[in-house]
Parts: sequence; C-alpha cells; structure tokens
Amino acid sequence: MVTKGFIATSFLFLFFTGISACNDEEKKCEPTDSVFCQESVVYAVDSCGDLGEVIEQCDCGCTPNHGACLECDCESHAKTDCHQDDVWWFDSCGALEELAAHCQQGCADGKCIDCTP
Repeated sequence: MVTKGFIATSFLFLFFTGISACNDEEKKCEPTDSVFCQESVVYAVDSCGDLGEVIEQCDCGCTPNHGACLECDCESHAKTDCHQDDVWWFDSCGALEELAAHCQQGCADGKCIDCTP
C-alpha cells in the first residue's frame, strides 16, 4: 500500500532532482527572429536572450528595442505617438524608437488615456 506522504515525497524528489539537473551546459537555445541594437550594431538574439551574429552595422545608430538602423538625416525623439497601447518615441522619419510611457488604460492621440472622472 502506497501512502500519500510517500507519493508527495517522491514527487518532490523528482521535481527538485529535475531542477538541479538543468544547468547552462544543457540549456537548449533556439534561433529566433528577434534582434537587438547595441552601440550601432544590430545583433540576432536567440531564445535564451543571448546575442548572436551581427545582422547589420549602422552608420547613424539604431533603435534600442527593435534593432533597426536609423537614417542619418532623421532627428531622434522628434515626436511621441501610440504604439501597442503605450506612448513611444518616433524619429522625424517616422521610425519607432523606444518606449516613452507605459499606459495603464491604453493610448490615444499620442498620450496615455486617463480614466479619472
């Protein structure tokens, strides 16, 4: 006859043994379509968040969150507008840059919606 305590103890042993068996050597990172900009270089990013191969060298910098090269004649942080219900900075050429403000209630007309009466 198997008791509940034995089953629970066995489960916990297997659970924690499985956790301790996972280490960086066994980590399986898959390539993704994600990119990241660092110091005017766009890198591929794998599923573990590690920088991979160089995708592109940017003459005039790149957007930190999206890894797109900036055009040289565009002014950075020229305006704010809504993107994915938050306020984001855009350059003068219309390229998305970085998050300006996280909006709890969403975004409209380049500003966070305030639902306070």
